[in-house]
Amino acid sequence: MNPVIPMKSIVDRARIFARRAVRAWRYLRNKLTILWLRAKGCGIDWTAIIHPEAVFDLSGGKIRVGAHTSVDKGVIIRAMGGYIKIGSNCSVNAYSFLSGSGGLDIADCVMIASHVSIYASNHVVSDTTIPMNRQGMTMHGIVVRDDVWIGTGVRILDGVELAPGCVIAAGAVVTQSTHPFTINGGVPARIIGYRLSSGPSRLTELPTSLL
Repeated sequence: MNPVIPMKSIVDRARIFARRAVRAWRYLRNKLTILWLRAKGCGIDWTAIIHPEAVFDLSGGKIRVGAHTSVDKGVIIRAMGGYIKIGSNCSVNAYSFLSGSGGLDIADCVMIASHVSIYASNHVVSDTTIPMNRQGMTMHGIVVRDDVWIGTGVRILDGVELAPGCVIAAGAVVTQSTHPFTINGGVPARIIGYRLSSGPSRLTELPTSLL
């Protein structure tokens, strides 16, 4: 006589199977997404995790994404004739916008929260006798160094360099380059604190006027 399998055991097995099936589908979907983007000319590492609803727009430029970097739903990465390079072990969270007209170079271990906008170009507005949309653009580019955390809703404008280890607080508008291991917030962004857990010795790297 065959033993009776408890209903709870059947349900548990079904749940395990379902979880494995979902993981397998997500893995396959990710690889197909990367394959499609590579076919379009984007340099995406095979270990990256790319949501299928993220938008990669070369627009005559170049896009590169490094190993173990994740790009979430609704992210728009638009080269705009320039280039966007994202290093390894980075995360770009939902609905952020990256524009690379003047060049956008993001190093390793960078965290970009949701709804962040990074514009590597800006409008010229100095001549009041000519409409602003006819005055051209500046394209100085943006550099984000290693181990930077960019909070939700941050805006980063052309010509800025974010120093290693710095934090940009939620909602900040960054118009000037930052210093290492500082916490920056406000409109426009300025130093509002320091990463003390990084060790006092690192604070000596800052200009004395900022201490």
